[in-house]
Amino acid sequence: MHADGLAHPENYPDQAEAITDWFNTLGATFRGITTGPDDTVTPTLVMAVIRGLLFDLTTTSDRRRTDRALDRFCELLRQ
Repeated sequence: MHADGLAHPENYPDQAEAITDWFNTLGATFRGITTGPDDTVTPTLVMAVIRGLLFDLTTTSDRRRTDRALDRFCELLRQ
């Protein structure tokens, strides 16, 4: 969907909101590592990592490696 949205943005007029709508939820979930209630950087980073891993998985089909990478990312968030 993201790739198609880049090629055909006219088909996805609310594309940016698909990302920014998650900021409050992710900010609350990761409250311990955010810089405060207006932090949009931490949710952006979390979503970018997850999107990147999903892209990697769909490109390579290497579920074991991408699952391990997600596990490692979660470990880093807990530190």
